[in-house]
Amino acid sequence: MDKEFEYKGQWWIPENPNMPLSGTLEFTPNREAILNLVGFFGRKGEEDKLLWPEIILGNTEKGKITLHQCLELRRNFRQSDGFAISTFRIGKIFIGYHYQKPSDIAFKIISIRYWHFDEWLNSGGIEVQHDLNAHATFIYKCKLPKPIEIMINEKIKLVIWFKSSYVFGIKLSEIAITQNAFVSIEFSELKSFEECYYFIYYLQILLSLACLEPIVPLSLSASAETINNSIETKKSAPIEIHYVSSFAPNLNKKLSLYKVYFNFDWIAHRFENFIQNWFKKLSILEPIYDLYFMNIYHRGKNIKYEFLGYIQAIESYHRRTMKNYEIEEPEHKKRIEEILNAVPNKYQSWLQYKMKYGNEPSLPMRLKEIIEKFRIIADSFIKDRAIFIKSVANTRNYFTHYDFDLKEKAANEEQLYHLTQKLKILLEIILLSELEFNLAEIQHSIVRNIYYLAEVDEKQKA
Repeated sequence: MDKEFEYKGQWWIPENPNMPLSGTLEFTPNREAILNLVGFFGRKGEEDKLLWPEIILGNTEKGKITLHQCLELRRNFRQSDGFAISTFRIGKIFIGYHYQKPSDIAFKIISIRYWHFDEWLNSGGIEVQHDLNAHATFIYKCKLPKPIEIMINEKIKLVIWFKSSYVFGIKLSEIAITQNAFVSIEFSELKSFEECYYFIYYLQILLSLACLEPIVPLSLSASAETINNSIETKKSAPIEIHYVSSFAPNLNKKLSLYKVYFNFDWIAHRFENFIQNWFKKLSILEPIYDLYFMNIYHRGKNIKYEFLGYIQAIESYHRRTMKNYEIEEPEHKKRIEEILNAVPNKYQSWLQYKMKYGNEPSLPMRLKEIIEKFRIIADSFIKDRAIFIKSVANTRNYFTHYDFDLKEKAANEEQLYHLTQKLKILLEIILLSELEFNLAEIQHSIVRNIYYLAEVDEKQKA
């Protein structure tokens, strides 16, 4: 999904296969997938009616293609010859098979190559030997590492496997050997692409946490038993899958293992346990994962929304995993009854609504409890808890309500940056703990990270 392509061919919608249109599919990573057609799929008299076909099929120079989630953007009619040019935005592209309806798009095995995954694994199989008995003799060997297989749960397997390739230069004066690592997710039964993507996406977030970079898929393919129109199954060839991502990675940027929270070598002996923890806790932690990834995915674009994203994730984590009340419910219920009995009847409904969340901890109380839970680590970058908590609460309240009375109490631009970095680290501590790293391991991961050390050094100089 990291390369541009353009395929010309004949295109049609499944309900009208006998009237194909000539056109070109254009895919630009991180920008758009567009289909331009000569003509339009609508009937005569419906020239102004734009279509939203779920499926468009094509026969192209690349072979069979299925386009899914298609939206017609415009139609331009040429006055010279009366032809129409219709343009569609495409959600997903499946190369290698014709799916007649969205429910047919299902797979048993889906394979992903993630950005930086090779460096994170650090499992090279390429060796160079120098024969000392022969002048300038080198022997190059590529012995691929053995696949790594673990179970996400009793019905889903995760396999890390390796593939090598080589290219000879002109007149054999050069040779390039490449090894790439892939992740395959194998299901016990057919899964829709949306169900497959669930695992692709949340594994992507886990790798992003590990690498402290917004990891994205570079390629995506599927090998599956595909259900055809006669409800028979057959083994399909690998199907290329493409969709537009809003993040454009710098493919020349290398990952330094000194700049990660953890790499595969460190957790290899408990990798399966970590993966199982990560997915098992999704039912509770899904919004926290999403908010974290959204922030690092759009890092640096708007510090205000970064700040709000981190504090929302931390507050949500407390609400979902820790005590979400100030006093026990029977005592709170008694308190409510006493208050309501003390006011006129006409105000009771209004007051009861206002007190609906009155027993929930405030943001300062939530922050205090979380920081206390991780105090051994938090004390190294939050020097004064009271000031930090007060500043975070005032700033969050100002950005949420824009109350003039809070404007002077909210953090300024420089203070906001530092608050945001501290909240980011605090959220990462939370996520690492949920993976079941112990406090000593988390502290080691954070302190050794050079980004964090640089941040602490900047604060100390200030």
